[in-house]
Amino acid sequence: MVNGQDLKAMRLQAGISQGEMASKLGCDRKTVINYEVGATDIRVTRMFIWLKCCKVDVGALVSQVKQIREHDKNNAKAKLQDVISILLITIQLWAPVVVTPIYLTALAIAMIVGMYKNNINIIHISLFLLLLNIIEYIIFSTGLIELIKPETGQLIRGSIMFGVQLLISLLAVLLFVFRVQFSRVISKSNTVSLTLFDGFFHWIFIYTSFIYFIALLEHIAWFYFQSSYFTLVYDNFEGLIYIAWIVSCILLFNMMHFKQKQ
Repeated sequence: MVNGQDLKAMRLQAGISQGEMASKLGCDRKTVINYEVGATDIRVTRMFIWLKCCKVDVGALVSQVKQIREHDKNNAKAKLQDVISILLITIQLWAPVVVTPIYLTALAIAMIVGMYKNNINIIHISLFLLLLNIIEYIIFSTGLIELIKPETGQLIRGSIMFGVQLLISLLAVLLFVFRVQFSRVISKSNTVSLTLFDGFFHWIFIYTSFIYFIALLEHIAWFYFQSSYFTLVYDNFEGLIYIAWIVSCILLFNMMHFKQKQ
């Protein structure tokens, strides 16, 4: 079992700073520190990214799984080991550095299809989603948050990170509540109308706003009480946001299919 000291040793051996590792994992520096001191267990997804960044060969782990499978190939355990082997290899695809570009690409495809179908509603909804996520992606992927002086402290830095995400999400709520009005101002088109799907998008961002707000409260509570009881949303943060992304894509592609049926 890899513990926090092992993670720290691998990082130092590879010459990677805590800030650089946080950027590669798609988290803040506090999370990296928690992993290394053993305050928080590292998720399997980030474990693979950590090993990959430190140039550690994970082939031995997969080989061990294969050996177990060969040893038990005559019983049901072999099938279980096959599933584990696949998960060990593919679970790292859920890293934000991979999922975010896929999501942005899906939104861009939806906008292009909307242009092809000359559906102004699909174009604007996908465009709004794309712009909001590109802004957030630029802020966090380019390290703009890292420009905040370290001496400001972890509490303020983390609060700013979650606060910025919460602000963008609340802005999205307003944008989609008044989506039709904004679309008419932008395009001045008579084809802009309220669709059956407009009633769902602002609820998606109400949901993400709630997640960001709880994560912010957990961050503040963790800073003062240092308890793992205040990391429920924090430890599952990416997965909770992925749910909103998946629902957004489902709604967009259903819009395209619904228009085609009409």
